[in-house]
Amino acid sequence: MKSQISTLIKGDHRENVIGTSLEARNEIAKKVISENPEKLRIFFGGETIELKVNWSKSKKSVCYHAEVPVHLYVKYFGTFGLPKNDPKAYLTINGDMTCIMATNSRKPMCQYIKESEITIL
Repeated sequence: MKSQISTLIKGDHRENVIGTSLEARNEIAKKVISENPEKLRIFFGGETIELKVNWSKSKKSVCYHAEVPVHLYVKYFGTFGLPKNDPKAYLTINGDMTCIMATNSRKPMCQYIKESEITIL
């Protein structure tokens, strides 16, 4: 079984939610990255998604990125931020395992996703 990020909690000062410590988050991130150096397959919102890896030139930082079906974005965040012409949605998992969905809008909007919503396959 691959390492999972579903136990991580993103803190939110507006809702008084204390997040996973940076040390614990980095430990899990190292495991996930070492197990998935080229791509990351996840199950999210009832769909299997394959994210491509994007390493920095120095290989010190990494993120995973993929275009996702627009209906997944709408399921979680509604149509807010989606452009009317040719809408697209993207999912990014950063090197610290924070998960973000965004659109191709001229005014980029990023929405955080709870890590508990994602299962690494």
